[in-house]
Amino acid sequence: EDLTVVKAYTCSQMFDLNENRGDDSVAALLRLALICSNFSKDEHKERHTNNIERSIETACIDYAGMSKTDIDGLYPKIAELPFNSDRMLMTTVSAINGNPISITKGAPEVVLNRCNNIDVEQTAEIASLLAKEGLKVISVAIKQLDEIPTNPNSDELENDLTFVGILGIEDN
Repeated sequence: EDLTVVKAYTCSQMFDLNENRGDDSVAALLRLALICSNFSKDEHKERHTNNIERSIETACIDYAGMSKTDIDGLYPKIAELPFNSDRMLMTTVSAINGNPISITKGAPEVVLNRCNNIDVEQTAEIASLLAKEGLKVISVAIKQLDEIPTNPNSDELENDLTFVGILGIEDN
């Protein structure tokens, strides 16, 4: 199955990527989504996840001119809390401009409730509208860290987040 990122919602603005290249906020959202990704070696087990990751990478190359290799070189991954179906989240810690930042990606119903800079209900409604269009919906949020976590865990990294955006991914 081929997946394509077709919608991006950032800073209370929706972009239809088929019609509009978006702006820097879209490029930043795609970059963050790509930093927080992990292509599994076990293709069969994680095929679905890999297709989502690949679609994000393709969009990131289109909109931000960056591949996963570029991203990993620029923003080295320091730590990772892998996606699991209980949390419905994945979080990585990377150095961005020399500062450790955790990036969390996952199901909007989980991510949005952990953000402190948005109207959760209003933003959840946008995610829901994208889902009603038949899109797979992923939310991205970040957290500035004072230091590199010695023992990265969900309580520390996946709360008090700053909402970055939502991606709508079409199943072609």
